[in-house]
Amino acid sequence: MNTEWLDSLTTAAIFTPSVIMSDIFFGIGLVVTSILCWNYNSDKNNSRQSNFLLTFLGLLVGWIIATLAIPFNPVDRQLYSGIGTALGAFFSGYLISKLDGVWSLVIFKSPDKTSLNIESLQFLAFFVTGMALSSSVIVVNRTEWLSIAFQCNPTLYGADLKKDSFILADKALCDKLRLPMPKETQLSKQ
Repeated sequence: MNTEWLDSLTTAAIFTPSVIMSDIFFGIGLVVTSILCWNYNSDKNNSRQSNFLLTFLGLLVGWIIATLAIPFNPVDRQLYSGIGTALGAFFSGYLISKLDGVWSLVIFKSPDKTSLNIESLQFLAFFVTGMALSSSVIVVNRTEWLSIAFQCNPTLYGADLKKDSFILADKALCDKLRLPMPKETQLSKQ
């Protein structure tokens, strides 16, 4: 039986207990959130579509934030730091100042701000849930992969760490992940 396609899918995959658990919790969280999106306020016009849309947007935003927060190597770090700085400046400055007035209109039902708009809070909850789901699974998967990559090539993946904190890696694992491995980091077969 030809399993090359399966090997190519799992080449860069790390199956540690924390990765497996985070992926399982992500799947469970996505199913539960989808059920809530389907059922919550489904009798109102376009509420179901809005629930799914905001959850999906939350997933995308969480994925982007996690990817920018945990770069794979110094090249990514340099590239992402500029992008992250620009996005951070945009969100913290311009966008927040523009949303300040809109925020009160969306969250509160009445102009005197005495009652909350529950539907708007529901949409916000779906967005934040999507962000939390995707960012947590991305952070766990990237950090686990980076811990192995650091062992295989500390000069590339551990540029910010002290030289004496290097851990020797298994060459077979580094070969499986297709990570270059300098001779000084290879385990000696004794």
